[in-house]
Amino acid sequence: MLELREEDFQKLLYIHSNRFMTPRLFHLKFMPNKTYFRALQLLNLYRKKEYVRFIEFRDFTNKAAILTRKALKEIHEKRLTILTNLNEVKVSFKAMEHHERVIHLRIALEKNPTFTDLLWVSDFEMACGIEPALKFKYRNLSVEERIVSDRKFRPKKTGKGYKKRIPDGYFEAIRNGLVEAYVFEYENSKYSFGQIKDVVVKLEKDYPTARKLIVSRTAENAARMNNAIWYFMHESKFAQRGGRPSLWFTTDYDHALSKTLETNFRKLRNPNQESKASDKP
Repeated sequence: MLELREEDFQKLLYIHSNRFMTPRLFHLKFMPNKTYFRALQLLNLYRKKEYVRFIEFRDFTNKAAILTRKALKEIHEKRLTILTNLNEVKVSFKAMEHHERVIHLRIALEKNPTFTDLLWVSDFEMACGIEPALKFKYRNLSVEERIVSDRKFRPKKTGKGYKKRIPDGYFEAIRNGLVEAYVFEYENSKYSFGQIKDVVVKLEKDYPTARKLIVSRTAENAARMNNAIWYFMHESKFAQRGGRPSLWFTTDYDHALSKTLETNFRKLRNPNQESKASDKP
């Protein structure tokens, strides 16, 4: 049986950073110029070598790959990740659709020609205590340096007191020659007004200078999200603290997948004013 190459371990690491990956998304990310069957063959190779196992997905008509303890142990020994928990991930059945769509949107952003050298930190990684700055530093070290500095690169345990909101993703990328930071949040099920307030208050506090990309499942929900964020930024008591509404952008799932960054996300718009046709994504 074929031995895995370094690029195979990078694929496995990508799967684990998202918790899991469906064959369809694996094909889209890593083998878009080859057949879907070829992508399935590669995933089945990983399964036969006991690096992944498949779990049932949603309505039991599809499946998703997660990494086994064997794979996680080997990846850790190769110093490819800061993650120290070598147990298989546990995926909430109810949350699988949300996670699948986040992975799809992540792939779309990573393929966006606007960006170069994009480095993503997933919500799963952040929930494990991996801060973006820690992951960025780790990436630039050699394997030897990672072994020597291993104790310096330990996930940060969550303390008591104020809890940061973990967005669905955070990434930094080079755009027009400049490094820019982005926070990403996906609304699959409609947020309550209180949940939207929590998103605004905490993302403003935790990521004040990053651009906030908010994607809703439908165009109707995206418009509602825009209106609520506009209210908090301009008319609520929170607005008196001073926020940066120019850094907030909204769109819906279909537009986020089908258009470029410049056309699929829209700046916050005053809900009391008519939108011009040219302002539509």
